[in-house]
Amino acid sequence: MLLDVDSGQVTHRSGNTVHLGDATAHAEMNLLREAARSEVALTRSVVVTTAEPCPMCAAAAVFSRVAGIAYGMPAARLSKYGWLRFDVSLTALLDGVVSRALTRPSVAGGVLTVECLELFRQRPRCDDGPGARGAGG
Repeated sequence: MLLDVDSGQVTHRSGNTVHLGDATAHAEMNLLREAARSEVALTRSVVVTTAEPCPMCAAAAVFSRVAGIAYGMPAARLSKYGWLRFDVSLTALLDGVVSRALTRPSVAGGVLTVECLELFRQRPRCDDGPGARGAGG
């Protein structure tokens, strides 16, 4: 979901739709695409997601110039539930690739971790394409 930092209101919600054939249709990507078509000020918005965004989604958030990213489960913990593991954390990725031309969003991990873990235990693995597993996005 996308949260307005000034009002605290949810401005957009989205979900993962990679099962429809688009491997880039992670929830964060769908959310940012929808928000970009609206009049929401992304620079005053926080992306809130159940799992640590994958590198693709993190890059999209940076280029969208969101104010922040908040997530529940670290990606590394999700590999035992069948999700693709990335060997770089969101914070390390942002520290390593965000140039001076872009604003680095704030990051808050571990938001409602127990509740997010329960969601991942209950839902089937995400399929990002033939033979691949999703990154939790």
